[in-house]
Amino acid sequence: MLKHKHYLQNRYRHKRTEEDRLNLRTWHKIIQREFNQHRSNKWNQFISNIASPNPSTFWKTVKSLNKKRSIQFSAISDDKYTHNDPVQILSHLTVHWKSRFTPRITDMNCQTDKEAQELWVAFSKTYHIDMQQACQNSDLKFSPEDIRDVIRGMNSKSSSGFDRISNKMINRLPAVYTHILAPQYNALFSSAYWKWMTIHNILLWQQSGARTNQSTISRVNHLLEQLTSSLRYNTFTSVLFIDFKQAFDMLWQQGLLLNLNRLMCPTPYLLWITNYFKDRTMTIDLNGLLSYNITIERGAPQGSVFGAIAYIVAHHDLQQIFERPENNHLYVDDLGSIYDPNIYFKFQQQKIDIEHRMNKDLEKLHNYTKQWHQSINGNKNSGCSIHAYCQTS
Repeated sequence: MLKHKHYLQNRYRHKRTEEDRLNLRTWHKIIQREFNQHRSNKWNQFISNIASPNPSTFWKTVKSLNKKRSIQFSAISDDKYTHNDPVQILSHLTVHWKSRFTPRITDMNCQTDKEAQELWVAFSKTYHIDMQQACQNSDLKFSPEDIRDVIRGMNSKSSSGFDRISNKMINRLPAVYTHILAPQYNALFSSAYWKWMTIHNILLWQQSGARTNQSTISRVNHLLEQLTSSLRYNTFTSVLFIDFKQAFDMLWQQGLLLNLNRLMCPTPYLLWITNYFKDRTMTIDLNGLLSYNITIERGAPQGSVFGAIAYIVAHHDLQQIFERPENNHLYVDDLGSIYDPNIYFKFQQQKIDIEHRMNKDLEKLHNYTKQWHQSINGNKNSGCSIHAYCQTS
């Protein structure tokens, strides 16, 4: 069909007759219809395979969604040498990742390091039976009325999921079934604590990312709002942008546990997080060559919601170290600080005052990163001054 369409296209380009134009248009519509039908058939076949009760058909279809393997490389270089042998490449990668996930050396003379290490050791020795006993009392309870309200709020669509149960079917459940479902939901969430961070207001409004109703655009809007407000009364405003080095990989796990404990986090959460971080390993697969197991003793796993939440909770008090917390904005691991001049100072005095405040805040930030073992990426930090109009000194 495509070959015949190309033939009609060439014919029309040369002769430009009305008959050829109509034939080309008709044939184009036929091909479009065939393509649409082909896409529809392929999609229906895919949905049928996904919803298939046969496990082999389901997993075979799901595996087809996996992305292709990354491009293979035959060499890797560091500052001095280039490694071409696969064994040398694997050895070099193993050393690199092992050094990245090796924990920082803690100073037991430092109160923070000592307290964090002792807490980690105490929770690490907890047995699974003790964890189950600690997870019996939950503040999350569902009533039949709650189940009924959830069902009423569901869209009445006919499509079903893997379980072949659609919302339309659930909406038609008799009201008496809510009394049967409520105990099952309470048993399912018996070890959960309902919105602990939200109820206790752990995170400040200056922190966005990995939170509901606090996206990237929220920070940008607040930043622009403060800049605009400052430039209405000042000739310039300075901004610092700070980036933390490999933020998720460098997360101090013991420090996270210490912060949560100081915030009176429920014990089941602390037990679960400790058990989650314990005994984690990784293996490098280089074209079939496998490295030995690398123990991961710091950092939060990436690719999951927990990794980002763990990071922002571990540094929930970061804004409070600055002289003006309301002028500091965080999007996960990116920090933006605004320094607006004092309107009662002259231009030269404003510059001196901002320079003094910047140095003071940066010194506090340096001490904070040293205390919580979270390095700053010096290559990505930057600063700028935004002027309302040109000013000569």
